[in-house]
Amino acid sequence: MIDLINLTKILGNSEKIQDVLSRINKNSQNGESFEKILQRVIEELSKSEVESNPINESSIQKSTNELPRQDVKRSEETLKNGDGLSERKVKEITAGDGIERGLDNVKGEFPIGFTIWNLNKKVKIKQITCDVYDRNGEYIGEKNFYGNLPDSINKWIKLFDDKNHNGIGYMGNPSPDFQHNSQLYISINKGIEHFNFWNFTQENIFQGCIYFAVRHCIEATWINDRDQFLYPNDGWKLDTEFKNDCLAFTIFHGQNKISCKDGTNYWIPFTEKEVDAREKFDSNFMSNFIKGKQNPPKKSTFMINLVFEPEISYETGPLKFSPEAQAVFDAGRELWKYYHQQPNVNVNASLYDIKEYFQGRNEKGKMNSKSNDEKYMKLLNNLKDKLQILAEKIEPKVYEYGFLKK
Repeated sequence: MIDLINLTKILGNSEKIQDVLSRINKNSQNGESFEKILQRVIEELSKSEVESNPINESSIQKSTNELPRQDVKRSEETLKNGDGLSERKVKEITAGDGIERGLDNVKGEFPIGFTIWNLNKKVKIKQITCDVYDRNGEYIGEKNFYGNLPDSINKWIKLFDDKNHNGIGYMGNPSPDFQHNSQLYISINKGIEHFNFWNFTQENIFQGCIYFAVRHCIEATWINDRDQFLYPNDGWKLDTEFKNDCLAFTIFHGQNKISCKDGTNYWIPFTEKEVDAREKFDSNFMSNFIKGKQNPPKKSTFMINLVFEPEISYETGPLKFSPEAQAVFDAGRELWKYYHQQPNVNVNASLYDIKEYFQGRNEKGKMNSKSNDEKYMKLLNNLKDKLQILAEKIEPKVYEYGFLKK
């Protein structure tokens, strides 16, 4: 595996970059693989380099400007050249321009790219396919990057945001990539983060749950860390099972932080009878919604929505869940029932409240990761297992409907 520190030392000097390139060109004529050549050349050059010079934007630009217009290697902190959507310029990136980034003061786990660019060719980037190696230098597959992505999923979800009516909770809309998914949660009140908080209502609950589920059903890794969630195609609109799967996933996911301590809990998916509750719930909204007691939404009176709001199909009877989603409900019901058998419980508790009851909090106020109650942990782990199976069922639709590119 290429040692990053040694690599950055070499990149910081234009003469050594020239040296690396000439050695690669010379040895590649003998049929030797690029990886082996690069590894050997770097090892040889790094033996004589003991200084620690962090790479930065100005040093790379200076080095590349001094070189002839030929193939030049570039190292970037993150592989998101064509993926970032914060600036529309991204769609105009050319292979000759590239983007220079520094490696000093970076944190987190993400892929580091080492690429060769032909500076003589000015071609707009449509797709780049990179080989991926793990920390041990083992090849583990390919990764695609794109230069002409659709609009963001955040632009799509804003079509359904309703700021004019009282809702059942708020959902944060952080930057649309995996690294920001930890900031995507649902709560009764708006959070303090500096991004849009989307208002859940009866009329937009499916769209909100789709947004939540497609962003949380796939595990964030160091490889997909900067992948962008995108404006989908229309395939999701008529996929009733997909919408219901996303609803089930959202209700029982750990980032659903609805708490009855903050206000009315509209998200209890069961009736009092189903979980042997001692008292009546303050709200039966969600169980009524699931049983089909909801009304189709009214069209917005705002002209912009009359023009652009997509047509969507709505259920007129009880929601029909897939076996995977039903298994999640069954596991959740057992957990709720066990909670209601305990002393001093709040009858309106959400899943978040139930977890807090059994797991408690540490001295810093953070919820503990587990409980000493073995039965509770068994029920909770069973729910997590069933939720993971449902996540795997949802995942292919995420790509099929264009929420992500592979």
